[in-house]
Amino acid sequence: IYTLALHDALPIFPLPWSLEFPNFIHGFHALTPFMKRTASLATSVRHALREGGLLDGCRCLLLGVSGGADSVAMAHLLRAIAPARGPRLVVAHLHHGIRGASADRDEASVRRLAERLGMDVVVGRVEVPALARARRESLEMAARAARHDFFRRVAEATGADRVALAHTADDQAETVLLRLCRGAGSTGLSAMQSDATIGGLRVVRPLLGVSRAAIEAHLRGMGALWRTDPTNRSDAHLRNRVRRRVIPVLERELNPSVRDALCTAARLLGDDDEVLDGLARRALLRLGSGAGGLDAARLCALPVAIQR
Repeated sequence: IYTLALHDALPIFPLPWSLEFPNFIHGFHALTPFMKRTASLATSVRHALREGGLLDGCRCLLLGVSGGADSVAMAHLLRAIAPARGPRLVVAHLHHGIRGASADRDEASVRRLAERLGMDVVVGRVEVPALARARRESLEMAARAARHDFFRRVAEATGADRVALAHTADDQAETVLLRLCRGAGSTGLSAMQSDATIGGLRVVRPLLGVSRAAIEAHLRGMGALWRTDPTNRSDAHLRNRVRRRVIPVLERELNPSVRDALCTAARLLGDDDEVLDGLARRALLRLGSGAGGLDAARLCALPVAIQR
């Protein structure tokens, strides 16, 4: 079952009352909490953009939009808070060729959203199942690779400096937990960064500090609907099991704020990893043998964390 995006207007406060004066007063009180939530969410995203320099020097920003709640909210927020003379915003949507007519409706929804927000839109299509079979990898891995290749090609065609992805704090917490269970070190456990370069493509994540619940509340408050991928409710995928089964148990049995705790751990480990990486790079310069090799004895004398 899908929720079709029928109202994709700019985040202007809706008027939930008629023009009769008593209803106006009632509507004003009903509107106030939404105004606060909207201001809070916009402030969080604006802070992330400013503190991280995510849009500094950007002439054209590509927005990866699936039609789901996170990416729909990102499009609305960036249209509303990006500087007046800021970057040109271009929506990019990839049809994965997986869910047939449902995916067609996702595409149509994204096209309407871009039109209503006054953004250009680029849509691509790839048969991910065939790609997964050819590469002998999972659908999830093949889809991720296909999206990255699509964004890279669209960025080149449009002159985009970077691509904005709508990963949230919930996505970050799930990623940390998955990597922890695989035995990752500080690099892996620092998980996703708000500003990173992946395969030569600069990727920014302005919603990484925002919860999915806050995003959905924001969209409901402004009357904007979104598409829901039914596969997100299936436990066939590992990430879905973490989201639907594992994290609720951790919240109930260990820490009601476990998502926040996992995101905090990722930030702390990211800081540590940055320091270790700098120390390792400096050590590498000192260990050069002059013939393209390394002095093995001196390498083994370094702390294990630096060697690694």
